[in-house]
Amino acid sequence: MIIRHNSMKNKLSLFLIIMLFFPKFAYSNIELSDLIVSIEKYANTNIPKTFDLIAQANFELKKQPNEKYQVRIHNLTAYTYMLSGDFNLALKYITLARQSSIASKNQYELAESKRLEAVLYTLTNLQNESLPLFLEALKIHKKLRSKKVFHTLQGISLHYHNINNFEKYLEYGYLLLNDPITLSNKHLKGAAQYTVGEGLLKLGQLKQSKKYLNASIETLNSIPSILVTQVYMALAELEFMQNKPNIALSILIDSQKAANKNQYTVADLQSKLLKAKIYISLSQNQKAKNILNTLLKTSKNHISSQQQAHKKLANIFETEKNYQQANIHLKEYKKLSDQLFQKNQNTKSAFYHTRLDLENKELQISQLESEKAISQLEKAQQEETAQFRDAILGLLLFILALLTYYAKRAKRDKNKMRILAEEANYA
Repeated sequence: MIIRHNSMKNKLSLFLIIMLFFPKFAYSNIELSDLIVSIEKYANTNIPKTFDLIAQANFELKKQPNEKYQVRIHNLTAYTYMLSGDFNLALKYITLARQSSIASKNQYELAESKRLEAVLYTLTNLQNESLPLFLEALKIHKKLRSKKVFHTLQGISLHYHNINNFEKYLEYGYLLLNDPITLSNKHLKGAAQYTVGEGLLKLGQLKQSKKYLNASIETLNSIPSILVTQVYMALAELEFMQNKPNIALSILIDSQKAANKNQYTVADLQSKLLKAKIYISLSQNQKAKNILNTLLKTSKNHISSQQQAHKKLANIFETEKNYQQANIHLKEYKKLSDQLFQKNQNTKSAFYHTRLDLENKELQISQLESEKAISQLEKAQQEETAQFRDAILGLLLFILALLTYYAKRAKRDKNKMRILAEEANYA
């Protein structure tokens, strides 16, 4: 049995966390290299601190420009904005990273910008545009033998998750779990375990799913990671599907604690929506309404969560035969649906404009490189012509010198022979 959900729960934000993982080092001073290591560390554990460190890094880059560090900061900034749910700013910094990496011929950061852009389009439901970018990023990372091959494959699994191809999603989960990198990296191991667990959950294999989800929680709880909030939610959903709503509610408490601790707003909203769904199933409508109304007050920047909240409230009031209130929330739901559609169209438009700008940038760079190559060739040809001319001139001078030498020598020999002849005659 394949379990499908019509409403988008935005669980996919968890992939943003596992798509970028770096070793943990202590933050010590304001050296750019140390700042970047700290940003890479805190991006997975503390979003507000990450933004503070990014601001500090940009300040340092103004004082001591560094092309390599600057493009890295652009990609990290894009990633952090995606985690915080600001996709427009994420796209802005992805574009900056792409342009800088092309100009500096930085293949690693070019691949990363493509991978992050693919994640962004997957999250904004632009599936046709995301997969080619993932494949382009994968090709470069494989060529570089980069550790980001794992993360790119994780992104491709995200694509299949989003188009409800859970068989393929599970296949990638097993592929990731068998990657040797998971033996030395608990974060990636926990992420792979989650992918397998959720894939099995979506396919209705609940017993096996629970095994992998619990394993993922155990792995991730041994290290600081906000990814565990998403795994808790998947486990809560599983318990709810097994008609264990109270256990599910208990698990969601742990999920919300972890989300609030790290100011992971998206995960907190998802947890609230699932909790409201459970209360509705228990006919505890007032508790569900309290949660949903709180969510509406605290999620002004999260249209999708608000849309789902209004839909649930409309359903609750309809069952209570309060049609006036049901109609109010239904209108809000439709209005937000239109906004989401328009936002999706705007994102598509931004995507195509971004691609066009990047292609123009690539063309300009290509033209500049061609002009530079032609200029160098012409210069080399001119130098070769000058060298050839000088060589010919030198050879002619040498021949002239030889001719002069032999002419003088011949004249001397002739005079000597004439004198000898005269002397012979006198004798």
